[in-house]
Amino acid sequence: MVGKCLAVLACGLLLFGCTPSSAFRVRIATDPETSIVAVEKSDGSTVQKERAAPAEVTLSFADSLAKYQVKANPTGGATENYKATVRTLTRADVEKLPGSGSTKELVLRLDEKPYIEMADYQATYDPKRGGWVAVKSRKRSYTLETEDNALLPDRVYAFKGWDGIRGAGISPDGSRIAFAGFKAKPPPTPDPKEAKQRKKDEPPPDPLETSVTPVASSEVRAVVLRSGAEQPISDPKRLTFDPSFSPDGEYVVYVGMYSRPGFTDIFRQFATRQGGRSTITTYARSEAALKPSEAMGEVLVFGLMLEDASVQDDASVIARKGLAGYDTNLGQGTQPAISPDGKRFAYISKGDLYVRDIDGSGILRLTFDADEITRRYREKLTNPMDQQRFEMYERDHLFSAYSHPTWTPDGRFVVFSSMRNADPEGRPNEDIFAIPTNGSGTLIALTTNPSADRLPMIAKDGLSVYFVSNRGKQWGLWRIDAPAEIRPASN
Repeated sequence: MVGKCLAVLACGLLLFGCTPSSAFRVRIATDPETSIVAVEKSDGSTVQKERAAPAEVTLSFADSLAKYQVKANPTGGATENYKATVRTLTRADVEKLPGSGSTKELVLRLDEKPYIEMADYQATYDPKRGGWVAVKSRKRSYTLETEDNALLPDRVYAFKGWDGIRGAGISPDGSRIAFAGFKAKPPPTPDPKEAKQRKKDEPPPDPLETSVTPVASSEVRAVVLRSGAEQPISDPKRLTFDPSFSPDGEYVVYVGMYSRPGFTDIFRQFATRQGGRSTITTYARSEAALKPSEAMGEVLVFGLMLEDASVQDDASVIARKGLAGYDTNLGQGTQPAISPDGKRFAYISKGDLYVRDIDGSGILRLTFDADEITRRYREKLTNPMDQQRFEMYERDHLFSAYSHPTWTPDGRFVVFSSMRNADPEGRPNEDIFAIPTNGSGTLIALTTNPSADRLPMIAKDGLSVYFVSNRGKQWGLWRIDAPAEIRPASN
């Protein structure tokens, strides 16, 4: 008799719209508010399809083992700092939520990303596009500033006012770093009327016009490491890039566009002040000099690209003994860096790292996996715009599995940046490495942070490694102690 009464009472409650004690009405809000929510039962059935928060759902726990998954995805500007978040709810979890009786409220706070997507501008020379262009992409900048071994590098300088950095070099006494900052020309503003008026058979506008734009301005400057003060070096009205110091530290050598519109030559100028500029190269033909590197005895190596070059691998490495001497073409290669004794140079060819004697003999290949690194990088590009930009431009004009080689003071190691490491989500990212120049192939990782580390520089005493990085959510100059393996024997 009692059982029948209870059954009748339960039916009566349902008829009058009352919620049974095994079910709860839950209002789901999110923090941040601009999110999409969905709810699934543990058996995979859908309780609430994706919709903008807040959402109200009924969660039934007639089965005491029932569980629900509340999924929230950020939208709009929230995607920069937050990631998709899932919370599992049992009956005990729901009962603890604030509310009255069987009416509850859940505020799902989305997990913050450990990184932000930062704009990354890189300058490259492209004769087909009229000279120097800035390529805009996005790089992850992690809040974490330490290395895997918990070592915290020193941030010695924060770049401000520049879109990107093209080249950097440290003075022999370790007191200053010269760098070339540049700004990109803003992309054209799309005109909706033009899009509507365009005929079906007309080709679409350049898909790269918003990510590959001319360099608007650049300047070589030096930062004093002890004080952080900046010193202007080159003429800010001219495009200048790729600075490095002469072996005695008295001069900065760089490429600039002073006399030939669209083409850069090599110049040498006082390191501590503006003025005293001398011209090292001036080509009558349509050739552009790139990345000069000088050793003792005025031995110089640099890159050279012709007007009809179509990809970055079309560049050649040029050697010159004596600043007014004759050029020797050493064949295909990019980003040459001369050894301290002036007898060898490191360079990049088809993405891999090589060293070679200054007379062109004795080629030694140091890395062999550039194609594999490039393949992995392409596979991890999930954004359609990133994929398009890589296939249409970056692969041939900018991307390199290995880049920015430089030498330790004793010439035993080449230090460089490479995409061979990966961030916590498996995406290849730039770190700094060293490799013996005797061809042993044993790589030493100098940085392991998931942010982008590039443009390494070694102090003359061999005790410090400087580099450019976007770790800590800002592009800047960083310093770490050189590991014992790459320090000169005297240290």
